[in-house]
Amino acid sequence: MTEPRASARQIREAAERVKKNREAELALTRARATSWAKGTGGILATGLAFGTIRGRSNISELQPYVARWVGGLLLAAMLIGIVAVFFFFRAAYGRLTPISPETTDHTLAAQTMKDVRVGLGVAALGTTLLVTAVGLTWYGPSRAHPHLVVVDEGGTSWCGDPIRTVDGVLTLNANGQEVQVSLTEAVQIRPATTCP
Repeated sequence: MTEPRASARQIREAAERVKKNREAELALTRARATSWAKGTGGILATGLAFGTIRGRSNISELQPYVARWVGGLLLAAMLIGIVAVFFFFRAAYGRLTPISPETTDHTLAAQTMKDVRVGLGVAALGTTLLVTAVGLTWYGPSRAHPHLVVVDEGGTSWCGDPIRTVDGVLTLNANGQEVQVSLTEAVQIRPATTCP
């Protein structure tokens, strides 16, 4: 059984639909690119704001090598973000080159979608680096603070972080408690990496 042949009117309507879709394809693709750019920019801005609010206020509290890693990751995330913005802008507004007369809207739409895909991949990489940097500021090892061990004449040892010295009295922070030790009665003072 043979399929019924399309009438001339049906062929003409199908051709008009294809033509209309082709004419709308570039505008629709660029509108999608703009939406993707806004959405991805919002995600990156939210991640940066969240990291700024929730992260440590001062990366000097981190071990020096970790602080350098955080700085490098943030710089890389910023540079990669700029590359992602470039691809999204190029997708949304077209390339900064003259369009040859042979170029069709379909070719431009395909280039636009390619730029959107590359922009998304680059933005995902930048987001990963940003999240890694923020994670290091939260959970990275803290800079080691020097402790002092003070032994008095009675043989009692005091250990903690030095806070201040006033009139020969040293104040130590020992497990959150302030302890005052007279330096005139101290027989030994030595640095320590940890307190017992």
